[in-house]
Amino acid sequence: MGELDLLLTLGFLLAAALVGNQLGDLIHIPKVTAYLLIGVLLGPMCLNAITEDQTHHFEPIINLAMGLVLFNLGCNFSRSHFRQIFKRVLPYSVAEMVFTFVLVFGGLLLLGVSLAMSLLLGTLALATAPATTILVLKETESEGPVTRFTESLVAFNNFTCIIIFEVLFLVIQLRDGILTGSISSEILSVILEITGSIALGLFAGVMVAYFSSMIKSYRLIILYIASISIVVGICEQTEISYLLSCLAMGFAVANTAESAPKITRDLSSPTLFLCVIFFVIHGSEMKLDKFFAAGSVGAGYIIFRMAGKYLGPYLVSLKREEKEFHNLGLALTAQAGAAIALSMIAQERYPEMGTPLVNIILGTVVFFEIAGPLLVKRTVIKAGEVPLVNVIHHSSIDPVEEFQSLGKRLLQAVGKKSTKETSPEETTVKALMRKKLDTIPQTATFEEVIRLIEHSHDDTYLVIGDDQSLVGVIHYRDLSHTLFDPQIGSLVRADDLATPARFVLKPDASIAEASELFNKTQDDCIPIVSDEPASRLEGVIRKRDLVRHFIRGHQAGQEIPEKGPEPTKAPSEPEETSETSPDTDA
Repeated sequence: MGELDLLLTLGFLLAAALVGNQLGDLIHIPKVTAYLLIGVLLGPMCLNAITEDQTHHFEPIINLAMGLVLFNLGCNFSRSHFRQIFKRVLPYSVAEMVFTFVLVFGGLLLLGVSLAMSLLLGTLALATAPATTILVLKETESEGPVTRFTESLVAFNNFTCIIIFEVLFLVIQLRDGILTGSISSEILSVILEITGSIALGLFAGVMVAYFSSMIKSYRLIILYIASISIVVGICEQTEISYLLSCLAMGFAVANTAESAPKITRDLSSPTLFLCVIFFVIHGSEMKLDKFFAAGSVGAGYIIFRMAGKYLGPYLVSLKREEKEFHNLGLALTAQAGAAIALSMIAQERYPEMGTPLVNIILGTVVFFEIAGPLLVKRTVIKAGEVPLVNVIHHSSIDPVEEFQSLGKRLLQAVGKKSTKETSPEETTVKALMRKKLDTIPQTATFEEVIRLIEHSHDDTYLVIGDDQSLVGVIHYRDLSHTLFDPQIGSLVRADDLATPARFVLKPDASIAEASELFNKTQDDCIPIVSDEPASRLEGVIRKRDLVRHFIRGHQAGQEIPEKGPEPTKAPSEPEETSETSPDTDA
């Protein structure tokens, strides 16, 4: 592939991912799933816009993305944090891995799968896709015990899976007599590979912590990415696991650097960028034909693995009476990178055993990577650990209005002016008032309020009574950072969420009054009420309409009034204090 072809493919990839991002918001699926689906659509199995040859050239980026995710995951495990949750997490981890291994191993044996293959598939079933799981948690901005336990279990699962798989595969090679060396040398080789991976990561992490205190802050991002790239590159050259190295590297940084949380924040943007490429490429590599070819063995692997992941943590949560962890296992079902990498290693070492193993993993990964992110998101939402802003889809931008505004700017750029320009001094609020409103009845349920927010491009919502009187307002900014708890959603009504309107205007008020008022509030609109009957809602004036009106007046060479009369306050509102911060956007 030429340099130009690579750039075109990269640009095409990112543009497609951006479309997938928007579609994901519209149909309420995690962005990870949207990226994967876009990759499947563009890959060889569908449109063939991304060929296998092209995906091969992105392999270094994919490895770096995975390294960054694992490094970030390791940075969460400081000694103090590890001590706090280890005793609580350990029973869940042991139960989840034991149930998963036993159900997959035993279930596949009953389906007629060989002993060796059942053992290896039972071991690979332990692995949880770190990139998929962690990216969904970051996307939802979830915080709480279920999120922390999920992060810990992802690390434990992959670490345990790698070690057990290496040992089991060595035993199978010994049984079948295909070892190239003595058993002692092979055991020593496995031990050196594991300890070498961990030692390399720990050393690199200590070096990062050391140099991070000596390099200027704006250059630190170069240090982090360079270090992770070097570690991944060394692992690729020496054929040791970069998964363990990057995880150990993050662990070392968490316990030796002065500001490990700042390091993870600095890496969030490049990690997200690389992971977009990672998931689209990964989606294009999915083998839909292998999914169907896996047959009963693949279906059994999916069912038994799902059952084990769910039942283990569920039974522990029942015994410990920790209801919040009932669905913890569902957050661990995504599977991709670690399982695929280990199966590929098996194929290289023992093709007769590794080839069918690879086919089953590649086939079932299609299911786990599509369903996994959905289950992760559902788990943390149901646990009440996700801010409302990440549960619903809400945009303050109206595409139709933005298109109209763009058209007006284009006309102005070529010298055309609107024929409907009037002087701002001569305009009253009534002239800019919007009468068609999406109001909320005060008896509306929480679900109905959320439904309106999702279909609205406004950030302030008016709550009215049966007589059309203004009861109060609901601000999106107040709701967006609160945690969404589905358990109490049916108990909350609109008037429980509403607060009294800080200011109101009369229809005959001047826009100077409205301008003054917008300087004193962060609201994107101001209710307009009538005198008779009192507080009857007539409409609203929106900040963006007022700003556009002033812009038109300025372009016509007219002065915008500096200050008008004092605005009318809502009857129940106390006097405005000097603590109110002005809204510079007005």
